[in-house]
This record gives sequence, structure tokens and C-alpha cells, in this order.
Amino acid sequence: LALSKDKRQGLGFFSACRVSCDLVKLTSRADYRLEWWHIYNGGWQDKTVQETDGTGRLSMPSVPGGNTRGWAFRILRVSEAAAQPEK
Repeated sequence: LALSKDKRQGLGFFSACRVSCDLVKLTSRADYRLEWWHIYNGGWQDKTVQETDGTGRLSMPSVPGGNTRGWAFRILRVSEAAAQPEK
């Protein structure tokens, strides 16, 4: 994953036959828009919004159409949760 310094956006690649992948060190409790790039036909597909957990981990959704080929992807932070007061 190539991630900007401010953790606002990134580009990555998901290899064929990979079952799962998590992205780490993102902004915690933030929403990221994720889009898949079809590496053979071109074009962005299956836009979703995923939320990171309290440690900044984002669990990647399944690739479109199964995992028989590699897919590129991009992420863009679209919002951050308001800071929660400590108890």
C-alpha cells in the first residue's frame, strides 16, 4: 500500500487467490471509500465505504467477481469520527 503522509489516500494491489487482507496504520475510527480497479479492462468498480477500528485497521472487502485475478484499489478518507471523551 502506498499511503499519503496524512493517511488521507492510498493505492494498493490485491494479488490473485488472496483470501483476505487488512490495511493497518490508517486513521482510527475513520470512514474510507474503497474502489477496485479492473487491471485488464480498466475502470473503477464496486465503490464501498469501510470504517477503520480503534487501532486504524481496515478489513478489506472481497474483490469483485471472486479472486481469480489481481485487482488494484484506492482508498480515500471521507470522514473521521468525533473524538470520544475518555471515561
